[in-house]
Amino acid sequence: MKQKIIIIGAGQMGELVSNIILRQNKYSILGFIDNKKIKKKINGYKIIGDDLFLQKNKNICKNVVIAVADIKLRFKIFKRLYNLNFDFPNIIDPSAIIDKNVSLKKGIIICMNSVILNRTKINTLSIIGTSVNILHDVKIGKNCVIGGGSVIGANIECKDNVFIGVGSVFPSKKIIIGNNSFVSSGAVVLKSIKNNSKVIGNPARFIGVND
Repeated sequence: MKQKIIIIGAGQMGELVSNIILRQNKYSILGFIDNKKIKKKINGYKIIGDDLFLQKNKNICKNVVIAVADIKLRFKIFKRLYNLNFDFPNIIDPSAIIDKNVSLKKGIIICMNSVILNRTKINTLSIIGTSVNILHDVKIGKNCVIGGGSVIGANIECKDNVFIGVGSVFPSKKIIIGNNSFVSSGAVVLKSIKNNSKVIGNPARFIGVND
């Protein structure tokens, strides 16, 4: 029998995650959690409550997936539900290619056609978008978002709470992306980025502090 799972977030990200779960064929979707009063169903599944629903109904389902792209909000939701003893399984599309010696923590989402190579480590709550290529010996920290089509070269290290926009490129060399940094879509990052930085362009340049 399939385990039940609840999806938090009924937006585009929630729909994408529900499609992955259906293809994964490992969990049975109980419904969505969302604060917006959306009446429509997503892939045939209803919104069953708001963000207080799980606090009041802790025994309804132990598995949750946080389908919210906003990094600060994701972590806030995670902390609250972690303290309520919910589980955060990894949601991985069957089309993704992941080497056997890749290390994955919990609450990770890996989207369609992504490739993750040898000795890469991905920490809790991170999202790997569609058609992302991550080469060997990469470290992705907690609660990061790697946008679709990005190429993360070998030996890159992303610290925690990093957002990387779609189509970004990191060549294979020792580059460290500091905590809470924001990399704009299409950026080509050739050197390390300090904590709380916002960068843009090719080559990527600092444009301000990421609040």
